[in-house]
Amino acid sequence: MFSDEAKDYCPVCGRAVSMLKWLPPHRVKLSSAKPEKWGDFVWGAGFTLLVSDRFKAIYEQEDLRGVKFFSPVGVVRIGTRKTGYLPSGMPTYYSIEVIWGGAKLDG
Repeated sequence: MFSDEAKDYCPVCGRAVSMLKWLPPHRVKLSSAKPEKWGDFVWGAGFTLLVSDRFKAIYEQEDLRGVKFFSPVGVVRIGTRKTGYLPSGMPTYYSIEVIWGGAKLDG
């Protein structure tokens, strides 16, 4: 589900400066069922970035900053396999929102 209310807007002109935000519940279909293709970062249509549980653990362990939140993502299908069949050893993925630096754009 996407929400028009969840866009970022320019404080000067009021125009949208982002795409619609992806609202929970987050569900994805991964294009590959090959474990070697399941990386720590996943890009796709409709969302900015997904990260693995391994990335999340390292990020938190190193006390890094810059991610607003980690929102769990449900994988509902991988590759051409039937929906509902998920192999063991699959990483858990999270949708993240990055804190932007607040830089001002010249208008």
